[in-house]
Amino acid sequence: MSVPPLYARWLAEALPEALPSEPLATCDHCAMCSSSGDADEEFFSARTKCCTFFPDLPSFLVGRLLGDGSAEMAQGRARVEERIEAGAGVTPLGVLAPPQYRLQYRIAEPAFGRSTALRCPYYREEDGQCGIWLHRISTCCTWFCKHQRGAVGLRFWAALKELLRGVERALACWCLLELGFDPAALAECQAARREARKQLDAPSLDGHADHARQARIWGSWHGRERQLYEECGELVAGLSWRDVRTAGGATVALLERICVDAYQRHSDTQIPDHLQTDRMALVGVQAETARVATYSAYDPVEIPRAVLDLLHHFDGRPTMDVLEEIRTQKEVELEPELLRLLVDFEVLVDPHPKEKV
Repeated sequence: MSVPPLYARWLAEALPEALPSEPLATCDHCAMCSSSGDADEEFFSARTKCCTFFPDLPSFLVGRLLGDGSAEMAQGRARVEERIEAGAGVTPLGVLAPPQYRLQYRIAEPAFGRSTALRCPYYREEDGQCGIWLHRISTCCTWFCKHQRGAVGLRFWAALKELLRGVERALACWCLLELGFDPAALAECQAARREARKQLDAPSLDGHADHARQARIWGSWHGRERQLYEECGELVAGLSWRDVRTAGGATVALLERICVDAYQRHSDTQIPDHLQTDRMALVGVQAETARVATYSAYDPVEIPRAVLDLLHHFDGRPTMDVLEEIRTQKEVELEPELLRLLVDFEVLVDPHPKEKV
């Protein structure tokens, strides 16, 4: 399942057809881990995989997790309960990553996928699985290290992430309005988040909750944090996509339109009328093939070396003219499937993409 059940139900209404699959990136058999399990410049660590990210869980997903009595979610549920009890990062909008983690994450890009210090707190070390899988957030259900259709796939999933992220933010606020949350407490919550982005006080740096501020942030719900989350989960459970769009207003409506457009482009397999080569990095050469990195260092594409030698012919002229030139001069017939692969992975790009809009 590429997205949690709640999101899958909404997207079945929002998108023209089913979500595309990404069989090249799997959690059970991580494509970014070496056979030895050791991390290096090319591979992730088997002890972390790509789970080196601390998700901000919106209130309604926290509530759904707390109400999920399945054995599969038991460990993740217990860890969220521990965080609620400790109080650090626990707000009416959700259970958030600690400020010190955010700072560490921003300056540790080379450590992504490799450092246990960045590992998600909901990662199950004993089996390498996600402890909140059925209730994970937008980022975690839309990030793939490799895409079946290369850059085309990346653009769709990035658009979907922004849509779901917009939904998460909108519904977290909508729930508080529905519950009649104290405006003064909510203002205090927003102020605390803004300050956390600018500086870290001593409790935040040590990973402790400022109990006086927590009382101001939660207002009349202080001491009933779990109840609020559970009520948020119940409020959202029955929403249709139309309800979600209404709650999200113009922002979610716009993000939906962008996502649907990216979905339609993902469904398009036509070859552009004009093509030219784009920037690429040669990352490996064999006797008959070459690996080149284009849109992502995580997802190089393997192409025949004979094809690599033909790419200079694509200089923006009409595609059919270039194919005919290669056919007559080199006696090579480039198959449509191979040409589409080169376009998907941006080895070749349309020099006039705006003409498609």
